[in-house]
Amino acid sequence: MPPRKEQEGDGNEGTPRVEIARAEPPQREGEAYRAFQAERKEALCNMDVNWDDEYVLKFAADYQVVMKQHMEEIRKVACMDKSNVAYIDAKAVLFGNIIGNLQWRIRAEHLNQQALEGSLRTFRGTAVERRKISEQLIESRYKAEDFETFKGNLVLMKSAYEKFSADRVEVERYLLGGIERGEIQVPDEMPYVMFVNKSENKQYSVVYKYDKKLKKLSFKTCNIVSTGDQVRWLEEEPEGGHVTPTRVFYIGEVKGLKHSSLEGKADVYGGEFVDKDQEPYQMFRLYIKKGGSYEYTGYLVHPTWEEPLLGQTASHGCVRVPRLMDLQLVRIYDEFYKEQGVTDFKKFPPDKVRTPSAKMPVVVRGI
Repeated sequence: MPPRKEQEGDGNEGTPRVEIARAEPPQREGEAYRAFQAERKEALCNMDVNWDDEYVLKFAADYQVVMKQHMEEIRKVACMDKSNVAYIDAKAVLFGNIIGNLQWRIRAEHLNQQALEGSLRTFRGTAVERRKISEQLIESRYKAEDFETFKGNLVLMKSAYEKFSADRVEVERYLLGGIERGEIQVPDEMPYVMFVNKSENKQYSVVYKYDKKLKKLSFKTCNIVSTGDQVRWLEEEPEGGHVTPTRVFYIGEVKGLKHSSLEGKADVYGGEFVDKDQEPYQMFRLYIKKGGSYEYTGYLVHPTWEEPLLGQTASHGCVRVPRLMDLQLVRIYDEFYKEQGVTDFKKFPPDKVRTPSAKMPVVVRGI
């Protein structure tokens, strides 16, 4: 427990006032924070970062942690040749190092909370001083929760990078071959392709941006997913029907999520959002191309609150993704709609469905 220091009572003879030695809360204002934000912006400009790097740097800027200790690691990895297989291994190592740092910080916050709780139980100072300690305790709890969420997202990404490492060359060769043969159609207005590895011991997804002129794939992000396996559900429903098909899908519709629309499935669909300022999650309806038209299959790419089940065949056929990856997909469509003059895509009401004119391919295959 952090050391305590007693001071004389403030107007209350014989009543000790307890001062808690504690970690500094996140400071999102002042000269130090502005300098830190400037350092982050410079890093983003000087490095060829992907979405995962941006996520790490954004968190670092908010809390002034991680980046100071791991900035050089992030810089070295971000400046590597993205087509180099070693890049994926280096990202997994980087995430592992940051996770170790976060574990220590989470433990420190928990010890800090214990000290603050003990102080409140024995405190005999003024109401204003007591309120200040209560505010510190609440802030520490929120900070620890944010650290836990950040660590959880990095753990998922680290696992995906480790699984994807051995398959990268084969995945990119398969995608480029399919695009060249016309089996995978990447629209000019939506130059992205998502690959889902449905193998039982793999279960990851990768998003690439395709450069039609150079005929080259640019790596954007990688994360763990969960697909469906007929064998897993065979005893429950002998007819099967829960396997995720091997084929090329296209995202035909995007629908905002909220709890009231999920009919009790809030644990499966990560659709909750707290207030109007928080980005709502989306579900992506998968279509197949038949001739010159598209037909809805009933399958979805959607976020999940059951993130501990990611990395295994736990779905009923849909592709479950972490909530962070769902927001990364939302980002693609936000950019797409901005080019069409729609600037509020992330904020459109839950349950509202949009049908994008350009349909992003989702390739599901086992490797």
